[in-house]
Amino acid sequence: MRRSGLALATVSIAVLASGCASSPEPSAPVEPVHPATLAGTSWTVVSVNGRAPVAGFEPSVTFGAASVTGSDGCNQFGGTFHYEGSSGRLVVERAMAITEMACARRDLASQGAFLQALVAATDAFLEAPGRLILNGARGPLVLVVGR
Repeated sequence: MRRSGLALATVSIAVLASGCASSPEPSAPVEPVHPATLAGTSWTVVSVNGRAPVAGFEPSVTFGAASVTGSDGCNQFGGTFHYEGSSGRLVVERAMAITEMACARRDLASQGAFLQALVAATDAFLEAPGRLILNGARGPLVLVVGR
């Protein structure tokens, strides 16, 4: 009896050790997924270069066929853009029309940073369903499907 108990313990240890020895293969780098189009989509800003906007004054962006419109959290803006879905290449024209409202509460630094990041964006990709990242010289602009 003693011998069979020892054999069982040895087999159990061997099975456990073999289970621990195998480790999952390292995952391959994830390639960015470029949306086929931006036309007809609306987004709300989560962060601009790592900084969240002031609650209640979140910028938003809507892409039309060739137009981009939205709000910087206070003022409305509009302009044009070009997007290539195959490469993710994005060009937002710097010449935009923008209102100059006197808003009750304003965070001029984040509003300016948002518009600067938007026109500096050169690449668009989906980080996850419903989460769009625009990259450019002014840092990443993280957006979620419009709320």
